[in-house]
Amino acid sequence: MLRIGEGYAPWSWEDIERFRTHARADLWWAAALALYSGQRQGDVLKMLWSDIQDGLLAVTQGKTGKKLWIPVHANLSALLGEMPKGSVQILTNSGGTPWTADGFKSS
Repeated sequence: MLRIGEGYAPWSWEDIERFRTHARADLWWAAALALYSGQRQGDVLKMLWSDIQDGLLAVTQGKTGKKLWIPVHANLSALLGEMPKGSVQILTNSGGTPWTADGFKSS
């Protein structure tokens, strides 16, 4: 834990809705996948379409190595149905290629 400062305040639902409304689609998809899975950025960027089976999302966390099966939230399921599937990875940038960590951070 940080011993200084007050830490980060979580986004309110109003903030999330504002981001969804105004952000590029590829950035909203990344934010929504993190929001509805509860996973870190690095883990979200590595997720594959094949990780989704029977309403569950298989994740091996990069930081802890822990293997999880996360239920796919109904809102996330609807969003995944709308997303393009031009790559084995779920998240791709506006050019249709998988995100790199650096590319995502700079966007």
